[in-house]
Amino acid sequence: MRSTRHIDALANILKRGSVVTRGDGTMAEPEFLSYGSDRTREVRPEFHTLVFPADTDEVAAVVRYCVSNRLPLVPSGGRTGLSGGAVAAENEIVLSLKKLNRVLGYDPLLPALSVQAGVTTAEVQQKAREHGHFLPIDLAASGSSQIGGNIATNAGGTRVIRYGMIREWVLGLTVVTGAGEILRFPGNVLKNNTGIDLKQLFIGSEGTLGIVTEATLRLAEPPGQASGALFALTDFTRVTNFLAWLRDQRVRPLAFEYFDRTALKIVCAHLSLPAPFDRFFDHYVFLEWDLEELALDPMLEKIERAVEEGIVVDARFAETSAQADAFWKYREGISESLSLSYTVHKNDISAPIPALGELREKVQAILDSGQGRAPVFFGHIGDGNLHLNVLKADAPEPDMLPVASAESDADFFAYCRTFDRQLYGLLRDLGGSISAEHGIGTLKRDFLSFSRSPEEIEAMRRLKALFDPAGILNPGKVFRAGP
Repeated sequence: MRSTRHIDALANILKRGSVVTRGDGTMAEPEFLSYGSDRTREVRPEFHTLVFPADTDEVAAVVRYCVSNRLPLVPSGGRTGLSGGAVAAENEIVLSLKKLNRVLGYDPLLPALSVQAGVTTAEVQQKAREHGHFLPIDLAASGSSQIGGNIATNAGGTRVIRYGMIREWVLGLTVVTGAGEILRFPGNVLKNNTGIDLKQLFIGSEGTLGIVTEATLRLAEPPGQASGALFALTDFTRVTNFLAWLRDQRVRPLAFEYFDRTALKIVCAHLSLPAPFDRFFDHYVFLEWDLEELALDPMLEKIERAVEEGIVVDARFAETSAQADAFWKYREGISESLSLSYTVHKNDISAPIPALGELREKVQAILDSGQGRAPVFFGHIGDGNLHLNVLKADAPEPDMLPVASAESDADFFAYCRTFDRQLYGLLRDLGGSISAEHGIGTLKRDFLSFSRSPEEIEAMRRLKALFDPAGILNPGKVFRAGP
């Protein structure tokens, strides 16, 4: 959108906000384009106008103007997603929520914290700590991700096994619909059984029905001091068996994180970390639990039994917080290490926990039939979420790093598109999901039917038409426009 008329009109609407256009000297080109993109690289941003409203009323005024002039609009938060859900590639107007960055209030009785959508996840977590509470949404990107985007994608993270997704913690919302209407769902009571809870429709809707501008988030009592342990296992079946065993032992994990041999070798090489055991095993689990619920000595006794029974091969306990932080590095450093060391194709998927072993075996069989591609598996396996990464590299020998492949990037990503269809077919057959955390966006919209029935997709379209009748809000995300 390059019309001077529209740009001047938007500037007049934003009394406290601002309008930036591409090349006007306000921002360098890379910074400007970053507002219309996320962490995917398959879709390149292409837009001309960026607006920064300062409050809910200005967001609503911008949306109404776009509706009346049929101007497509893409909401922009922290842009940490991996599905292309925040990419403006069709010359849409980009609406950044960066200026909606205030903490609005604290209710000590619920307890709850009210914030504008542009406040980062880390800021909310810090503010909760200042009041002696805890927001249990633990994301690697918490310093960049914003609460509005967390809600729009129903974010989770490493502690979903204990606390659930952010949906569980949203008491109230203020939303500007695609028609420019302001809907306020109060968050000042815990019990409100007055018909359909409409706010739930906007959680996880990826900005296609409305733009979240404010939220009231329920806070939890903080866990006690956490302790962690790293476990080595010989086969994947034992990973899920170990989780079941812990449940039987009344261990309530704060986190149950998985990674394979290749992931560990790559992160150790990239971050110059020492190997945690005297040799490399095929599978690893990092477990974190609350010492106030289960002291270290009783936990040591339980794990000794797990070793004796052959559930795990070896274990290392964190005797200090520094050791626990070191264990976390093995898991949290994986994604960056893969991206900076290899050309990689990422998939964020989930399946019923009992089916994860079968899924992994079948994925391995598919990749073994190809050439020069190494799979890496890790993820929040305690809630069924597996991050599957395919490297453009020759599959390694057991004790070697993957070797860079001569395959071109174009050929590699062409193969990955074929692989994705096979993967999503497996997930459909196993009752899994093609997207566990990052939504559908543009990258997975053509595969939505692998996880949703025709009736569900039709219901989604009807909701889109209800809340965004002109079809201007984040168009082309989740499903293509039109029937």
